Amino acid sequence: CVGGVGASAEICDGKDNDCDGSTDEDYPEKGKTCGVNVGECKAGSWACTSGKLDCVGGVGSTPEICDGKDNDCNGAIDDKVPGEGQPCGDSVGECKGGTTKCLGGKFVCVGGVGPAPEICDGKDNNCDGKIDENAECPTGSACVEGQCLLPCTGSEFSCPGGSKCVNNYCVPDKCSKVTCKASERCVDGKCVERCASVTCQAHETCEPTTGKCIDDSCYSKGCPSGEKCVGYVCVKDPCPPGHCPAEQVCVDGQCFDSCLNVKCGVGEVCSKGKCVKSPCEGYPCDSNYICKVVNEQPRCEPDPCRIITCAKGQICRDGTCVGDPCATTRCPEGLECQVNSLGEADCKVPTGSTIPKTTQLLASGGGGCACTLAESEAPPLWVAGVILLGLVLGRARRRRRRDDSADAACEEGRP
Repeated sequence: CVGGVGASAEICDGKDNDCDGSTDEDYPEKGKTCGVNVGECKAGSWACTSGKLDCVGGVGSTPEICDGKDNDCNGAIDDKVPGEGQPCGDSVGECKGGTTKCLGGKFVCVGGVGPAPEICDGKDNNCDGKIDENAECPTGSACVEGQCLLPCTGSEFSCPGGSKCVNNYCVPDKCSKVTCKASERCVDGKCVERCASVTCQAHETCEPTTGKCIDDSCYSKGCPSGEKCVGYVCVKDPCPPGHCPAEQVCVDGQCFDSCLNVKCGVGEVCSKGKCVKSPCEGYPCDSNYICKVVNEQPRCEPDPCRIITCAKGQICRDGTCVGDPCATTRCPEGLECQVNSLGEADCKVPTGSTIPKTTQLLASGGGGCACTLAESEAPPLWVAGVILLGLVLGRARRRRRRDDSADAACEEGRP
């Protein structure tokens, strides 16, 4: 038979390979087992359907899910489940976030800390954003700042030993059994240097035994001869003794007449020995108010210096600390430097003292009596006679009183 096609073994291909008039009736895989019996998978048998092999009667693999089964039939349960490793839980209070993991067929949050019942420890145990709310303490005590504390009794010994009364509650005193050096103090049961946390100004130093800042400048140490302390620093004295005549005022090295005997009119003030216009001079203002000139008229306004404290060698003027003009001023003997309404240095009689503006004729032994005369006047002879007679009579009276006192003392046995 030339040019023809003979019969062949039957296979599952939708053809009559063995030329017996039947298609796919007998093929090598027919009736044989297919698939596996692993995990959720079940074995079946091969069947030829529409010219193609098909495993029928079995269960194949599916994507792995968190259900406690081997869905992908690889011999491992819940391995590489999608959704694992995701952030979970809240980081509130004592709670800490973790990551998701499939355990026992369910997703759980691992590596985190969950809420717990609230206790008196100063922490948010139940992670609700509140600390120690409704935390229980023994009867008679209360939860205060993370501790169950007893209230103070109000007596001299209001708290048990080793504790102290703070805000009406007995708080453990960590320093009760701690002894520190003189230069130290106890803080939370530990000795620390008193000056450890103290910050002083440039001209100050911290005193070790008190922990307070004290002046370490020339205001407390003084300056060499010929120098003055100005702004915490020693500078050359612009007004050394003898720089100006005894009756004049020295200001920053310049000599001016004193204002001691100068009488100025209303709205004037003496400046360097002369009267100048100053509407605020003598203008009355209430406490915490100061006179200001507005449109050439004086009026009272709140004093900006009432809440300002200036350093040594400075004064407050118009709300600003400026150099004290008296720091570089020398007054005639018996007078003191004061700042006038113009902000200038002026020499005046010290408060409570009297400095004569005219010559005084003092009599020795006069018991504090003096006759004051104008500088241009000479005392007439009768004045001298009256003074002499007064001295004689006064001395006789004093001697008689002393004698009477001595006699009385002797009679009483006193020395």
